Amino acid sequence: MRQEEERFFQIIFEKNSHVLFRYICGQLNNDRETAKDVLNDVWEVLVVKFETVADLEGEEMTKWLFCVAKNKIKNQRRKHYYQNEVSYTQYQKENRNEGEAGATARLRNEW
Repeated sequence: MRQEEERFFQIIFEKNSHVLFRYICGQLNNDRETAKDVLNDVWEVLVVKFETVADLEGEEMTKWLFCVAKNKIKNQRRKHYYQNEVSYTQYQKENRNEGEAGATARLRNEW
C-alpha cells in the first residue's frame, strides 16, 4: 500500500474497529476469540477490495464493513454448524459400532 492508502486504512480502522468488534461479538454469543478472527477477516476483505471501495465515505464505508461482517458471521455459523454436524455423525457411528460390538459379545456369551 502507498502511504496515503495506509493512512486512509488507518482512519477507517480507528473509526470502525471497536463498533464492528462489539457487533460481531454480540452476534457470536460473546465468543471474543472467534469475534477477533472474524474481524480480522473483515479487514482482509477491505485490503483486497480496497481499490473498489476506496471512494466510499463515512457512513457508506461503515455500512459496507457491516455487510462484510454480516457475511463473515454467516460463514462462521455455517462452519460451526457443519463441524457440530460432522462431530455428531461421527459420535453416532462410534456409538453404533460400540453397540454392535456389545451385542455381538452378548450373543457369543449366550451361545
